[in-house]
Amino acid sequence: MFKGEQKIRKINTLTLTVLLLLAAAPVKSPFSAVKVSAEFDALEDNESPDIAVDGKGNSFIVWSGTSEDDQGIFWARVSEDGIIEKVAEVSLHEDNQLSDDYNPQIAVDSEGNSYVVWYGVTRNGSTIYWARTDPSGVLEDVQEISAEKPGERPSDRYPQIAVDSEGNSYVTWQGAGGSDQDIYFIKIDSSGVPGKVEQISTHKDNVNRNDYSPQIAVDLEGNSYVVWYGLDGNDLEIYWTFIDRTGVQEDVEKISTHVDNRDLDDYNPQIAVDLEGNSYVVWYGFDGNDLEIYWAAVVNTQAGDVEKISTHLDNLFKDDYDPRIAVDLQGNSYVTWYGFDGMDNEIYWTTVASSGSQETTLKISISPYNKVWDDYNPQIAVDSEGNSYVVWYGFDGTDYEIFWAEMTDSSLMIPQIVSLHGDNEYHNDYDPEIALYNGDSYVVWYGFDGTDNHIYCSLPGIAAVSSEATGPVTSQLFVEADQFPQTVVLKAVVSDEDRGGSIIRRAEYFLDVKGTSGNGTPMTAVDGVFDSSVESVRAFIDVTNLGLGTHLVYVHGQDATGNWGPFNIAYFRLQRFSIE
Repeated sequence: MFKGEQKIRKINTLTLTVLLLLAAAPVKSPFSAVKVSAEFDALEDNESPDIAVDGKGNSFIVWSGTSEDDQGIFWARVSEDGIIEKVAEVSLHEDNQLSDDYNPQIAVDSEGNSYVVWYGVTRNGSTIYWARTDPSGVLEDVQEISAEKPGERPSDRYPQIAVDSEGNSYVTWQGAGGSDQDIYFIKIDSSGVPGKVEQISTHKDNVNRNDYSPQIAVDLEGNSYVVWYGLDGNDLEIYWTFIDRTGVQEDVEKISTHVDNRDLDDYNPQIAVDLEGNSYVVWYGFDGNDLEIYWAAVVNTQAGDVEKISTHLDNLFKDDYDPRIAVDLQGNSYVTWYGFDGMDNEIYWTTVASSGSQETTLKISISPYNKVWDDYNPQIAVDSEGNSYVVWYGFDGTDYEIFWAEMTDSSLMIPQIVSLHGDNEYHNDYDPEIALYNGDSYVVWYGFDGTDNHIYCSLPGIAAVSSEATGPVTSQLFVEADQFPQTVVLKAVVSDEDRGGSIIRRAEYFLDVKGTSGNGTPMTAVDGVFDSSVESVRAFIDVTNLGLGTHLVYVHGQDATGNWGPFNIAYFRLQRFSIE
């Protein structure tokens, strides 16, 4: 029986029992979304956004988008008040202005200078580019930083960047190194002068084998920590290295040493560094039964024991993927990933102390809007108080939306939908990224607006839309048994008080499948007439011909100006039983 379920009626022999899983009232979201890429009407296929925030709460966003000529890299500055101050193209290097560019990443220093890397593809191969803009958005420099090797066709991709407190930037990427793929590193100083490109994937057991997907973190002193995965001749392993601020590299360490997957594949590591220069790494790997999440700490360049941390009871023997990590000031790790629970993919979260002691693993994708549907690709950030914030995308029964959740002292707030822009309410949203400033979340993603993909951001400085564009909110939604055994009663409250103050015109529901607004089954006002900005509404649902099992009810209302509000969802389950 689900938590919150209750039997509400028995009927002689072989009859129906309704079991309820009540939908929580929607939490009023602190977010409102703006379309960042709308500044360029000619842009299409906007995707792959990334975000960083400076020391004043201004956010900087980059993405890849198609213009008339090619796929380019675009940059935007959004003020702390949510004003889009400037949007510009930054992929303006003379040798690839008419070639395609992909996978931008951004870092920002405390003064608001932003540093962007991406890879560009031409007829001659693919190379890594670096650009810097000043706080006002003036593009100061664009450089090709992946040195070509004589006689070789360059194949450099997937750059990652980090910046230190002095404005030095550090870049790593995956590139062809003769007969195999290797990992490369470069430092660009605060004046924009690049150092020497170094191959850093030098572990003896895979120096001549492929390496993939590096990630980088930098400490306060400008030391770099890089992880990747690569083939050691037997299976894929996780590698780690340290490069000091002068460019001197320590030995490469193989850190995927957990006893149950030492000779099995490991993938896609992520890294974070604390104030002491200790680094913490997570990845997913095969343990002989399924894919699991692993965690390791590297202290004073010495790797400790590897811990398996995907310990939630409902997916102990099911696959887990793509962990992300953030670290607080005390060196505690906060980790999130998605995994299969036997029904659908869910988002999981846990904390690990620097000693390796793990707290309880929580399933956090518990929004009533998508509790029974898939969730993917979480991202995480942590503030100075140790509160962590996670974003992901998940299906809500109609389309994919962006969800946001806050964990405080291991307590979870009900996740909220942040993809609230009016032009893509019923279209898909994907691949969110998150940044923090003073405990506030800044979220960016891409979504379809009915014509093409655009970049959206949701910032705490953006005033919530209070005009008639949003429609009323539905809350206090529940289902209960009627006095007649073939009927259940659906009840809700529809309010426009915080959405413009209009009178509620009507409310409707859809059973199991969300339909087009205006075509649902009408609900009635409990007091008999729709004449207020807040209305209690109800409907009687005949369950005689419904199949056994869980059913979903989608409810929303319309205000007097014609705007439909977002759906809220209730669940109920039909079950037969007999009385002896």
